[in-house]
Amino acid sequence: FVTAADRVVVVLVGEPTSFLDAYALIKASHIEGDVQNFCVVVNMARNETEAKSHFNKFNDIVSRFLDVNLSYVGNVPYSERIRKSVVKRKPIGLSDQEWVENRKLKSISKAIMDSPANSQAGIRFFADSAVLAEPEPA
Repeated sequence: FVTAADRVVVVLVGEPTSFLDAYALIKASHIEGDVQNFCVVVNMARNETEAKSHFNKFNDIVSRFLDVNLSYVGNVPYSERIRKSVVKRKPIGLSDQEWVENRKLKSISKAIMDSPANSQAGIRFFADSAVLAEPEPA
């Protein structure tokens, strides 16, 4: 699925197990699918400084062993409002758009769209509507 996406978003938490899981995904995607560009979101950060510190540590590790491009696209703060929205099964995006959580999510979305895209020659799951509208050969 990763190779079928133009942009790959990896969510990272400042914990060793998260670093290991994220590294394994990036390594497998790069080696098996030649994916070069990855967007990294730091989740549950106390502030921007902490989030960037986690990203920089992770980027240092990855760049030692893999020739890939990691783009820091932002962070999602640790938030009781997000926790409550999960429990209530109500997306936080349906709440007040001026909440810091929603402003962060909008900023992350824009940064992802502005990040370098991957172009794979392999299997594609997502295609434009013109391709999907073509009838199958008889």
